Amino acid sequence: MRGTMDPILYNAEKYELLHAELFWLSETMKPLSKGWDGKYDRYCQWAQFKDRATQKVFYVFNTHLDHKGEIARREGAKLILAQIAKIAKDAPVFVVGDMNSKDDTGAYQSFTSVLKDSRAVAPQKKGPEGTAHNFGRVAPVRIDYIFTNEPVKIQQYVVDDESYPNGFYPSDHYLVYVHASF
Repeated sequence: MRGTMDPILYNAEKYELLHAELFWLSETMKPLSKGWDGKYDRYCQWAQFKDRATQKVFYVFNTHLDHKGEIARREGAKLILAQIAKIAKDAPVFVVGDMNSKDDTGAYQSFTSVLKDSRAVAPQKKGPEGTAHNFGRVAPVRIDYIFTNEPVKIQQYVVDDESYPNGFYPSDHYLVYVHASF
């Protein structure tokens, strides 16, 4: 694989990986195909897990939507939602990633027409609202999200704005995570 990567990291002691695949975000969904007005070919990595303690099955979809193509972001979001309906059906779902979209865009509106923005529904929030900061060189803007469906209950939403005394940041985005149950 070349270019950006959208891995799904998980705790194998807590969760059993049942299945994992990816699909390309384009009109054809062919491998390495660039969609709509996108600058780069993009994809969505997904995985099906089983919680070893509860035996409940859930899905995680991770993506990085195009940074240039507004149509590619909106249509990519719609394609992800269509694949969720086909793959996960009504099981608990987490859609995570760099959506390169603020909350007034078509991609965000597509996702939230079906899913919940975990920050919006979280009774507890920690950290700043903004997530992308270009290694501390710009004021953080919120373009990274965790969307969930109805079976998922969010207890806490966290943006970890860790940096080091020497001005080093681990990434150009802050880590975003939730405490959730289903």
